[in-house]
Amino acid sequence: MKSEEFHVLDDKLDQLIGHMDKKFDKVDQKFEGVYQKFDTIDQRFDQHDQRFEGIDQKFDRVFTILDNQTKILERLDQERLFTIERVKRLEHDVEKIKTRLKIA
Repeated sequence: MKSEEFHVLDDKLDQLIGHMDKKFDKVDQKFEGVYQKFDTIDQRFDQHDQRFEGIDQKFDRVFTILDNQTKILERLDQERLFTIERVKRLEHDVEKIKTRLKIA
């Protein structure tokens, strides 16, 4: 009798293990789907990273152009200031010459 009980328990245990294996197989399949979704998401992130690299390069180019234009504007502003000062000195010299020539 004990042997028969052991056999029954062994069969039930085998059935339970078989049932658990099926459940684990289903869980594994679900995880496989999750892994595939993660792969898809990773690919999308890679695509976005590539797009952002292109945008970063364009921004770098724009900033380089803006930096160069800023340098040009600063130089022009300095030249304008020097020109104004030079005109003031020339006007002063003209006034001196007019005074000597008694024109003014």
